[in-house]
Formats: sequence, structure tokens, C-alpha cells
Amino acid sequence: MTEMNATTSEAERPDRETLLAFFAGSREPVSLEVAARLTGQLEAELYADARTDGRLAEPFATGDAALDWDEVAYLTIEAWPRTWLVNTLGAEAAVLPPYLRPVDVSVSLPIYVVVALHQQFESARTTAEARRGLTFHDYVARLLHLAIESETVDELRADSDFNEAYDYPHGGA
Repeated sequence: MTEMNATTSEAERPDRETLLAFFAGSREPVSLEVAARLTGQLEAELYADARTDGRLAEPFATGDAALDWDEVAYLTIEAWPRTWLVNTLGAEAAVLPPYLRPVDVSVSLPIYVVVALHQQFESARTTAEARRGLTFHDYVARLLHLAIESETVDELRADSDFNEAYDYPHGGA
């Protein structure tokens, strides 16, 4: 499987300048229009989800709805393949915590585990995720993130790079 799914259009993904302006810019509330461009979601979908979950920011003076910067940062990071995001930012990927960057790891697993995880990935992946090109690697990274125990997080609290990435964007950088 490649990082770029055949069903994903490059035009749907935010360009480097948009990503850089967002991640390197101020942490002010973000319009639904900009959030939609960054996350690949529809404005109406973002609004409905945020309204349902109580995650809308204070509206702009114009009355237009907004989302908090950290919410849009989280959605943007989760929306796109991590490798694509870092490669697109290139040398400017330093706007993200260093430990958010993907690293290749080689592990030996029983075949049944890999088969089962691939099946879960295909079953759990939404049409929107497939369209954005999220990969099996992204899926496994999410599972592994969720597997990190709170005791481990507590033990690593002295590691500022770990904390910056683990808590990002809600508490890091």
C-alpha cells in the first residue's frame, strides 16, 4: 500500500503554504472555511460535529462560527497521512513537535495479527479516510497511541520531547 491512495486527489489536500501558515501562525480561532481546507472536511460537517460536542469557539465579530486553533490542529494532524504531512512541510516541519514525526520501525509479528489488523483497518476506515489516503501505518500508529498506559505517560513526564508530542496540540508546543 502506498502513502497516496489512488482515490485521493492531491487537490483535496491542503498545500504547503496553507499548512505552514496555520501551524506557524497565531493560535487564534479558525474560520470553518479555513478549517475545512485544512482537514478535508465539509464546513457543515465541522460545524455540526463541533456544535454537537460543544467545541465551537467564540464566534467572530461578524457572527461567523469558529473553531479553536488546537481543535483544528488536532483534526488536521489526524486527517492526513503523517508521512505526507511531514514531507509536505519539508524543512519547515519544525513547526510540529519533533516526536510527532514518523519513524520506521521493524517488528516481527505473527501473521494472524497482521491479517487481523489489516482487516480491522479496512473495516474501520471511513470513506472520508480512504479519500484522504490514511494508511495502514496511520491506523497502527493510532492503535499504539491508544495502547500507551497512563503509568508510562507519568514515567515519561520528564521527557519534554515526549510530552510535547503526546499532548499536542492541547498542551504541547
